[in-house]
Amino acid sequence: MRKRPNERARSGDHDSGIAFIERPSIWQHGQLARQGLSMRASRYDRQARRKTVSVPLSENLVSKAKAAGIDISRIAERALAKALDEVETARIRADLEEAARITDDYVGRHGHPFADWVEAFSPEPGADDAA
Repeated sequence: MRKRPNERARSGDHDSGIAFIERPSIWQHGQLARQGLSMRASRYDRQARRKTVSVPLSENLVSKAKAAGIDISRIAERALAKALDEVETARIRADLEEAARITDDYVGRHGHPFADWVEAFSPEPGADDAA
């Protein structure tokens, strides 16, 4: 099994072919946060080869951006990544709302699937758990 760069085999698992993703420690999370880096995985490959495309832009805007030293390509790339994130977030949110609607509909028609467990494991009314 070929491992990705962020994966390593745990000791004793070398023969099994299983690769485990090494999770950052709490200290590493803090270090990354202080550096302004996110622990969220990117939804696109930041190391992918770049492709030249043609995008019509205002001549005036382009000349002012170049004069200001703005990298138009990188700005466009970031804006496109942000737009893709927003589309994906909206899709996930819609999926979750649909799943919640389906669950609510099921519970409304059939009752809670674990109602007997809830009743069995709920504390008695007036019982004091602080004993």
